[in-house]
Amino acid sequence: MTQSSSNPSSETPDQALNQPVASCVPATQARLLAEQLLEAQVAFVKARLSNAEVSDHAASLINFCLEQGKDITLEEVVSAQSIRDVVQVYAFDLNLGAGVIELIGAMAQRLYSEANHLAPTLQTLISSHQLEQWIDKILELDQVRHHLVQAVLQSPAAHEVIGQIISSLLKKQLPNWREQISEQLGSGWMAKTPLLPRLMKLLLQQEEKLLSIAEQHLSQFIQNQGTQLLNLDAEELKDIAWQVWLNIKDIPLNELSSGIEALDIEEFFVLIYELWRELRQTEYLQRLIFTGIDVFFEVYGDYPVSELLEEIGISKQHLINDGNRFLPQAIAALNQHHVLDQLIRLQLSDFYLSSSTLNLIQQSLLTTTTIQPASPE
Repeated sequence: MTQSSSNPSSETPDQALNQPVASCVPATQARLLAEQLLEAQVAFVKARLSNAEVSDHAASLINFCLEQGKDITLEEVVSAQSIRDVVQVYAFDLNLGAGVIELIGAMAQRLYSEANHLAPTLQTLISSHQLEQWIDKILELDQVRHHLVQAVLQSPAAHEVIGQIISSLLKKQLPNWREQISEQLGSGWMAKTPLLPRLMKLLLQQEEKLLSIAEQHLSQFIQNQGTQLLNLDAEELKDIAWQVWLNIKDIPLNELSSGIEALDIEEFFVLIYELWRELRQTEYLQRLIFTGIDVFFEVYGDYPVSELLEEIGISKQHLINDGNRFLPQAIAALNQHHVLDQLIRLQLSDFYLSSSTLNLIQQSLLTTTTIQPASPE
């Protein structure tokens, strides 16, 4: 290594240390060594991450974090307000992009296909015992049932919907007698019989009146029957529900949903999303969600992080298994695209190329070159 002086032995260590660093060890030499150390550590970390034993390293890190997590509580590492802020952005403010809407369409097509392939029966998905528990719980809510009855009786919107459904059903069932008469009498029959247009008009008017009367009576009948049904006691309602279950429990799902197409599923997704977009802006729903966050922190805020994970059912082995599941493939992909070493260098380069580190290297090199070992006698 080139010395800054032709006779370094004439200088004492104190004199060499007191000289400007640049005069003894050029800054470029220190920088070169720093870059070499940086590349060496990058290569070391990269090799360690790419090694088959990376899972063992990840497990050791998880063990260390969980051990230290016994002394660190949840509220020390994250606050309820920070979680509120995250929910505000991603649940209340964020709108799905066009790509997600397209994904919904693709999912609807695939779900429709999968749902109709080897579809199970209802009894396969929910047992009779489970259904009975649900029925019993719902029937316990007497007050809710009575409120529902009153809402149906007093709601003009409910009456209108029932009327529209009945009108649609009646019109579908009525024969198209005008076309049938036209086919039987042949073309031009209206012109040949002057009285027939007036008769047809009269018949059409009567048909409309009859339909209107039928709609009113059927609508009132259905509402009355629905009201009487909801007003039945719990045992009678349970018996009706149970009879319905016995009739449908062995029917495959694809038969129950035979009228549903892939487009219908997509539209259901869109309708649910649009409904959520409106509901999430209401003060009421936001207050409920924020209250849930506050309660969570009131209960678990002073829990050590390690104990909290165990409390909610996440064990150390779950974390290790997830590391084994995702790390190797992710690291291999980063390495294949020449990103892994760049990420490592990005984390380390600021330290090695900082002025304090370069000065430390220069001082170390200066001390090495000026302090010579004693000559053997």
